[in-house]
Amino acid sequence: MPKQSYIFIGRSGCGKGTQTKLLMDKLREIDPEREIFHLESGSRFRKLVQGDSYTSRLAKKVNDIGALQPAFLSIYVWSDLLVENLKEDEHIILDGVPRREEEAVALKKALIYYGYDEIHVIHLDVSKDWAVQRLVERGRNDDDRMEDIENKMKWYNDNVVPTLLYMKNEGKPFIYHQINGEQTIEEVQTSIKKKIFGK
Repeated sequence: MPKQSYIFIGRSGCGKGTQTKLLMDKLREIDPEREIFHLESGSRFRKLVQGDSYTSRLAKKVNDIGALQPAFLSIYVWSDLLVENLKEDEHIILDGVPRREEEAVALKKALIYYGYDEIHVIHLDVSKDWAVQRLVERGRNDDDRMEDIENKMKWYNDNVVPTLLYMKNEGKPFIYHQINGEQTIEEVQTSIKKKIFGK
């Protein structure tokens, strides 16, 4: 199979990390000779906000209120990861990127540049109530936690939903797959594999 690119996107709490890992396992099974580059920008952002530069201090303020980082900073982070780490013939899986439409435009151009003719967008679709319940179960159920969760739900609706619509309506190279995320882990993975591999 040719090298493939996949974007996992959905509300916080929808299970992107789990499903990303399971897809990586499947790709290793069917294409064992090819490496997989997993782009997850969260750790790089955490490193950034812990720094002492002017940019780091501004990013920390944004982070502390649970808001979405500006698009240029997100593009910088994942572009740097691509430039420094992507090898010539790898599958690539992106977890939670892009989150704004301008990011999606930049990412499309980047992946085309790197020779990916198809970009599979795997939208793990869950309701707000379902996602909130999962996030509450993960952590402490206090006022600060709930405020942070509500902020995440808001910026998802304000920013990520329009980004999803852009990728869905843009057509190729994007191939949009809407997956019911309110299933068991195994059922979600089965749905993903049927959409991508046809079985």
